[in-house]
Parts: sequence; structure tokens; C-alpha cells
Amino acid sequence: MDEQRLNRMEDKIDRIGGEVSEVNIHIAEIKKDLRYHIKRTDLLEAEVKPIKKHVIMVSGVMKFFGLVSFLLALIEGILTMLEHFNK
Repeated sequence: MDEQRLNRMEDKIDRIGGEVSEVNIHIAEIKKDLRYHIKRTDLLEAEVKPIKKHVIMVSGVMKFFGLVSFLLALIEGILTMLEHFNK
């Protein structure tokens, strides 16, 4: 009886050992995939940096044109008012 119990325990331990080996194989595959994805992410980030700089530059230019347009409209309004009051 003790021998049967011992054999069952050994079988269970062997089965657990096999499952642990499978988990280790999966972990190794996941690490390999992770390295690949990290490399791809780094490459994509390097490609996006110039785009970000361009967007910031275009945004600044558009704000400048907006400010200039506002100031010209304000000056035109003031001149129109002065012209109206001088009549």
C-alpha cells in the first residue's frame, strides 16, 4: 500500500515536472517575442520623432498666422470706427 502511494506521488511529481518544463518553454518563447516587439517599438518611435517635431512647427506657424490675422482684424476695426466717427 505504501509502495502504491509512493508510486502515485512519483507520477504526480513527474507530471508536475513536465508541466513546469512546458511553462519554461513558453516563457522562453515569450521573452523572444518580447525582445522582437521592443526592437520594433524602438524603430517606430525613432520614425515618429521627426513627425512630432513637424507637427509642433506647423502648430506654431498656424498660431502665428492666427495672431497676425486677429491683430489685422482689430486694426481694421479700429480704423473703421475712427473713420466712422470722423464723418
